[in-house]
Amino acid sequence: MIGSLITAMNAVAGFAGPLSGPLDGIFGTRTVVIMSGLLSGSSLILSSFSTSTLHLALTLSLLTGPGLSIISILTRAMASHHFTTGYAMATGIGSSGHAVGMMLIGPLTQVLLDTYGWRGAMLLLGAISMHLGAFGFLLRSAPESTRARDKYRPIVTREEE
Repeated sequence: MIGSLITAMNAVAGFAGPLSGPLDGIFGTRTVVIMSGLLSGSSLILSSFSTSTLHLALTLSLLTGPGLSIISILTRAMASHHFTTGYAMATGIGSSGHAVGMMLIGPLTQVLLDTYGWRGAMLLLGAISMHLGAFGFLLRSAPESTRARDKYRPIVTREEE
C-alpha cells in the first residue's frame, strides 16, 4: 500500500512538471518556490488529520508531489541563469544534496514513526518541509543580463573560456 502511495505521488509530480514553466513566467521563480514549499509542508500536516487511506493518498498525491516537483525543476532552471561556467558542477552539487537528503529522511521517518506514531511523524515531517518555503526567500534573482533578454545565459565553451 505504501509503495502504491509513493508511486501515485511520483506520477502526479511528473504530470505537474510542465506547470513549472508557466507558473515561473507569471509569478517568478522565488514566489513559486516559496508557495510550493509551503504547499508541500502544509499538505503533509494536513495529511496527519486523514481519516482514511484514500484521504491520505489524495492529500499526498495531489498536493505534496506537485509541490516538491515544481521546486526541483525551478531550482535547476534557476542555476542555469546564474552559471555560464561550471553549470554541470553546480547541478551535480545540488543533485548530490538531494540524494543525501533522501538517504537521511528514511531513517529519520522511521525514528519519528516509532516515537510519535504516524500522525505525529506526518506533523513533524510537514514542519520540516515548511522550511522549503523559508529557503525560497534565500533565492537570488536572475542577473540583469538574463532578465532583460528573458533568456538563459549561454554556456561558455572551452575555447571561449
